[in-house]
Amino acid sequence: MTTAPSTPNNAPSAQPVAALLAEMVLQYAQRDASQALNDWLADALVQRTGASPEAARSTADSITSYLQQSHSLRADLRAHVEQGKSRSSWVASQIERIASDHQASPADVAALSALLSGQTSAEGEPTSPRDWNDISRIAFAKDLEQQQLLLTAGSVLEDGARQWASSAVDVWLQEQPHSAALAQKLLRGELDVNSATGLQATLAIATDIATRQGLLGGDLRQAQERGELLPEWFAQNTFIGTENARTLYAVGTGQLDANEAIDRMAETATASLVSTTRVMCRKMGGELGQKLGEAVGKRFPFLAPFAAPVGRKVGEFLGDALGRLAGSAAGKVIQKGVELAKSGARAVVSAAKSVVQGVGNAVKSVASWFGF
Repeated sequence: MTTAPSTPNNAPSAQPVAALLAEMVLQYAQRDASQALNDWLADALVQRTGASPEAARSTADSITSYLQQSHSLRADLRAHVEQGKSRSSWVASQIERIASDHQASPADVAALSALLSGQTSAEGEPTSPRDWNDISRIAFAKDLEQQQLLLTAGSVLEDGARQWASSAVDVWLQEQPHSAALAQKLLRGELDVNSATGLQATLAIATDIATRQGLLGGDLRQAQERGELLPEWFAQNTFIGTENARTLYAVGTGQLDANEAIDRMAETATASLVSTTRVMCRKMGGELGQKLGEAVGKRFPFLAPFAAPVGRKVGEFLGDALGRLAGSAAGKVIQKGVELAKSGARAVVSAAKSVVQGVGNAVKSVASWFGF
């Protein structure tokens, strides 16, 4: 049974979360470079939560693996589009590749990706084709792509997580030369993939720690204890949140216009969705179709009703915290980018009015659930 929604009066405080993020990033910036990243991440998890070394290392490995995979998939998607091919054809081919790798049917993998993206019928069933053919594969992929575009537009227009963060982050994320320089390089796109992954993994681990400590509310902590929040959930939302912050920073500095920004953010969301689908197929193992039927209506990892929408809010908070950690000027640039990007988001919404009502209702529901 779903727990009662949070309200603005009992929403988690951003201050201790921001303090934890700042401290973790500073320690990452000052760490001994000779120590392997995953060893350092696991040590931090053990020291701050009392997790066993084995469990902590497994969490660190899962988070970094997810981030590396997501960066690789997005690069592949960009290369695909640059060749004049459509994003939907890339999505369809990825679904088929995942199905082949895990001895599953493309239709079942499509159903899983639909569930992960929130595409379900009124009865809660995944909206995916029963038969996978040359026509249905592209139609489904286009619907999935449109869903990611609409969710991206909705997250830009609904700015609750950044408003939640703004009153506390400036106080707690003080400008530290080492951590600020690192955050600035990520926002400017000056870090290589490995360095960007390291910083993002640090933020993901810090969010995992915050959840275990109850800093993001009792509901999320209990969900994690029940096994509903996998390490990849933290990696996914950190990846999307920080990469979107980079995009919004580019808008704020004039490097991208509003329409380009929404498209790039949707690209990040699409690559992340494919990455998550691949992870879940691996974890669910054989007989995917049967297990999907069992997952509908249950609190299955990543498929719990709150997991995706609340994750987007956590990701937005992390992206905003990254900007403020880079310094007050960078934070203001991101906020400027948000305002400019809203025109692109409105264009997406006006082009799909028949779908937007559902997106708007979902956004309001999520905001209410998490106290935004």
